[in-house]
Amino acid sequence: MNLPPSPDCVAIFRRLFADDPRAAFRDWFVLQEHLRDDRERQTESEETARALASDLWSIRDTLVFSSRGEEARFLHNLAVFFGSRGPAESLERSLSLFGESLDAAGPQPDLEAWARAWHNRGNALQNLARSADDLRESLVSYERALSVRDASRRIARGVTLHSLGILLRKLAEAEPEKRDAHLRAAISAFEESLSLRSEEKLERGMAETAAALADARGALASGC
Repeated sequence: MNLPPSPDCVAIFRRLFADDPRAAFRDWFVLQEHLRDDRERQTESEETARALASDLWSIRDTLVFSSRGEEARFLHNLAVFFGSRGPAESLERSLSLFGESLDAAGPQPDLEAWARAWHNRGNALQNLARSADDLRESLVSYERALSVRDASRRIARGVTLHSLGILLRKLAEAEPEKRDAHLRAAISAFEESLSLRSEEKLERGMAETAAALADARGALASGC
């Protein structure tokens, strides 16, 4: 992938974001994925990825959106980016942006968008956890998402329950004194997720959750 020097990339995207933040972010995100996966020029690509991310972080307050909803979606998507593993990952920035996104949504947000924000906040904390405290905060985020993702939102609920199970599996390792309790809770989350995914005939999700469920059951049975 041939790219201009990092400062030129930053300047180009500054102009694009000033003109149309929504369209610019789509192109910016695609480029970030290419930079993350580039192994031929890894050092250069990681430098460019971090420069682009830092600049967008610094100018986000200057961007103009057509509505609060559009601004909330932008902030949410940027929070997901910073909360995902890669050269520009930053849990601190991700959590800050999730807070901004939830604030921008206003006092009467779209409930599914609200739940999606809490689910993805949980993912960010789980992806980039530095301590058991981060994992416990992730647990709170998933529980908030599940308060909206009830049985009427079967597919979304199955996704969050699967992520919750993975988190509880990690908490079982991080908190050995609560290991069995966390494993039982993980098994319960996986069982419900698998049931929902089976009813919706989501074969890939079923296989993913079935494997995680078998692992959790095996860990509980072995005691180690």
